[in-house]
Amino acid sequence: MKDIDESTLLAYADGALTPDQAGRVEAVLAADPQRAADVRQLQQVKARLRNGYASVLEEPIPAHLLDAARQRPPALPQTSVVTATAPIQAPATRQHATRRWAVPTSIAAALLIGFWLWQRQPAQPAPSALLAEQGHDASGTLALALDRQLSGEQQGKIRMGLSFRAHDGRYCRSFSLQSSHAGLACRQGERWRIEAVSPLQPQRNDSELRMASSTLPAALLDAIDARIDGQALDAEGERSARARHWR
Repeated sequence: MKDIDESTLLAYADGALTPDQAGRVEAVLAADPQRAADVRQLQQVKARLRNGYASVLEEPIPAHLLDAARQRPPALPQTSVVTATAPIQAPATRQHATRRWAVPTSIAAALLIGFWLWQRQPAQPAPSALLAEQGHDASGTLALALDRQLSGEQQGKIRMGLSFRAHDGRYCRSFSLQSSHAGLACRQGERWRIEAVSPLQPQRNDSELRMASSTLPAALLDAIDARIDGQALDAEGERSARARHWR
């Protein structure tokens, strides 16, 4: 699309544009039904992900952890910002409109925050005992959660995100573990195959570190985008799929 760059479309999907900018984007999308449909689908996926993970990711972080994180140098260099020459630009002050594949600003902060959240959980198997490697089958507690829990439900360290049909007809489900990792599993016969696994990442916003539902791993979003056929299942659709054992 010539008139709108991708960063502006992502900002529009996040609701980060001003009313005037959003109106100009909508005017251009009106002439491109396919791109408009893609943007609507992205908004739906983002909404389901936020609903699925919001309560896990939006807890306030203790001040002593924030102070400790700020004292550590970033583990990775900051991503260079490339400004596209387009008539519509995403507002520079809206941090949550950052491109979803941007690297985390501080790995140290992620480790500290993850450790704090882990301490708050009841004693259960460690994530390594729950999470199979990518390309392997889920087992034990994770497999049981994928079979039984609905979107937004949490049992112990496992919380379900969204559920959808993939292009090949399989059911796929996103999940988070212990506020440290997120993943995607798809039904394969009687098993759940792990399709993607990625650590949850912190975001710096207004000089504060916080965990936000808009900072889900780019790898997970890409895996969902590559597989989802149509819209994510609503509550009734999930219950129906569960009753059929996700077949």
